[in-house]
Amino acid sequence: MITDIYIEDDFITEEERLQVRQFVLDHESYWDDHNTERYSGINFKTLGNAVYIMEPSGLQVSDINQDTKTLLKNNLDWLYQRLCNKITELSGVKTQLHPELTVPGFHIAEPNNSMTDDTIAFFHQDMSILSYDAESNMDSNRSVLIAIELPSMGSYLLCKDTDDEVKKLHYKNRAFHQWDARMEHKIGGQTLLSGEHRITLQCHYYYNENLQCNLVYF
Repeated sequence: MITDIYIEDDFITEEERLQVRQFVLDHESYWDDHNTERYSGINFKTLGNAVYIMEPSGLQVSDINQDTKTLLKNNLDWLYQRLCNKITELSGVKTQLHPELTVPGFHIAEPNNSMTDDTIAFFHQDMSILSYDAESNMDSNRSVLIAIELPSMGSYLLCKDTDDEVKKLHYKNRAFHQWDARMEHKIGGQTLLSGEHRITLQCHYYYNENLQCNLVYF
């Protein structure tokens, strides 16, 4: 099993984190609510069209909400450029946003004064891009998360190591987290107290042979 994990603290400043947090909260009208049964009881919303939600639902590129995509690009271009620069640095390959799919977006859990445990969700690999791009190279496919707001009691990823043992990858506010998309993983349990959110910027990237660069998508 693949266990390629990279973390960089202080990827964004505290001022930038608060700026992005406020942007997400100010645009609640653009959030998409998701069927909790589909995600094993996880109550969450997204800002942007995530490929891992589009693909099992049978949605096509033409179904992407262009208004939301434009909103994200117009307001977060600085953050996307920083993401692309970091990925270029890590991979040694030129990197750009995917020309057709949605730009990196947000996974949002709202305050509900309740808790979930590690039995929620299911272990999976981030391979949905295969349904949208025949030029996707799974050996180069990576998943990225930047923590914008975490619950006071913490938040983490559950992943399986080379011995199939489940380990916890604890998230840090403002940090850049990356793992191999082929690694078996899932969201860990969490507690959201009153007034708290869990907001993460999430994306993936892979090498496209035709364009000879990495493409970044949600």
